[in-house]
Amino acid sequence: MGSGKSFWAQKLSARYQVPQIDLDAVIEQKTGQSITSLFAQHGEEEFRNIESACLQELIESNEHFIMSTGGGTPCYHQNDILMKQSGIVVYLKTEAEVLWQRLQHENKHRPLVAQLSGEALLAYIQQSLQQRQAFYETAHHIVDTKSANESIFDAIFPFHV
Repeated sequence: MGSGKSFWAQKLSARYQVPQIDLDAVIEQKTGQSITSLFAQHGEEEFRNIESACLQELIESNEHFIMSTGGGTPCYHQNDILMKQSGIVVYLKTEAEVLWQRLQHENKHRPLVAQLSGEALLAYIQQSLQQRQAFYETAHHIVDTKSANESIFDAIFPFHV
């Protein structure tokens, strides 16, 4: 959350002339509800079930694409394994303090942190990164967002797209 997944997916989609898929946008389109509404009405567990089903369907029905997922996507229902078997997975590694700075002003649109601010938000980010780190670090490539640029991705994608 806040690492730049959507930004880089859009930029790289244009660069490599392949479709860009935003998993959250697909979920919203399929369910007719916002992610925030899904969380509020059905809870995280049901959201993760929907998310996993949409991920599977998208992977099965598309050949070449760049997808941005939610930060929790690889951490549930063995999505990390599915993603790695189906394509190249890139973890955009971002420091907790940077994420905190970015999310302070847009947390209302993110259901897991909508009620958090200040130190509580930072603590949540740090805890989430710690819990998810094992999943994230199994990605094929880890890109530190402090030094991310198109040439870094050129070294990753030309052989796969």
